[in-house]
Amino acid sequence: MRPKLDQLREAWAAGDKTAALRIASRFHDRSLETATFSRGWDAHSNPDFYRQIGKDPAALVAAALAAMARKFKLTPYQPTETDMTKKTKTKRAAPPRKNRRGKAAPAKRVAKAKPKAVAKRKAPAKAAAPVLNAATATKAQVAEALKIFSGQRVTPRQLAALEAAKAGVMPEPPDCSAPSWTPPYTRPRQALIDLAAAGDVPGLKAFPAKTYDSGFLALDRYRRLCIVALTAKAAGGRR
Repeated sequence: MRPKLDQLREAWAAGDKTAALRIASRFHDRSLETATFSRGWDAHSNPDFYRQIGKDPAALVAAALAAMARKFKLTPYQPTETDMTKKTKTKRAAPPRKNRRGKAAPAKRVAKAKPKAVAKRKAPAKAAAPVLNAATATKAQVAEALKIFSGQRVTPRQLAALEAAKAGVMPEPPDCSAPSWTPPYTRPRQALIDLAAAGDVPGLKAFPAKTYDSGFLALDRYRRLCIVALTAKAAGGRR
């Protein structure tokens, strides 16, 4: 079997540069020149596609042939009109539409442009309340949140939950819709919900706390927030 390079040189010498480009596009190396040959052959085979994506297929073919002449030391390439053998089919204009009686159909009505709506002026936005976080909270607030949430740092969401509990707002129980919430979590969760609904602060304080995994940690945080909220409610009622 003859080497591809010899076939390429013979096709080039015979003036069939398109055949030479086809042979060069099938080289298996990953060099930039081979990529240029492959792109040029694709542009030669599918010129309409390259025009749709905004590229000139004739320029890609010419660049591929010039790169091939430089790499393989062929005769200098001079672009000709025969390099692009495929031509784009021109679409014929559609004949005018006619109705059943053979008369020309009336032209479509052009919709009148609607007047642009006047943009309403937006009212100035109200200044948002400062977000409570570890930087804006006091040391006492941070220390109390660390004690309740038993972590090394607190988040703005945890600080907001603690402030709501201090105002007497009962916290939401942990979500148990995930498949990982098995009966070891759901039963203590329901017991805590019942104690909180009954306002039993001593019962919440005496409830056995387990903190060896994330599920029981969430339940213990809920228990502590319920104690804070119920205590705040009781203090407000005495006033």
